[in-house]
Amino acid sequence: MTSGRQPQPSVLRILSGHVVSGHSEDRGERARVALHPDLPPGVTLTAQEKEVWDYLVKYVFTTGAHGPGDGMAFLHCVRLYLRALDADAQTARLGTLVRLDGGRVREAPWVRMSRESWSELRRALSEIGGTPAGRARVQLPASGSGAGSGWGGLGPPRDQSSRTG
Repeated sequence: MTSGRQPQPSVLRILSGHVVSGHSEDRGERARVALHPDLPPGVTLTAQEKEVWDYLVKYVFTTGAHGPGDGMAFLHCVRLYLRALDADAQTARLGTLVRLDGGRVREAPWVRMSRESWSELRRALSEIGGTPAGRARVQLPASGSGAGSGWGGLGPPRDQSSRTG
């Protein structure tokens, strides 16, 4: 048995008024540097694409899970999103049905493009952690005692023996 004071969870230290520095500093490690995704070579963003890119980097980018090489995946999401918006605007402007030369009525091609773009965007966002399910799959760096969870030793340990099933 070791002697000394047991470490106190960060939440309890904060509640008791202590200033808690970053986890990496607590362990004496170097602070993690946020390396945002880089655009692939030869790609220039339009103003609209830049706005969506900045949004994704701000709200989806996760230090330690994403890096400079993930730019192509982020760019794919940006362009899919704008394609879906364009198809939705076309649908709002021209409607969902078109009349062919023979008088038959058929679904407009931009309706299918919208549906497919949104579906593909959901898959692409999930890949980079932009959806709740995708965030659960994005592997975060291990911190504390929680294996990759970032929540360390908060809360009492679960009793695995009482589980049924």
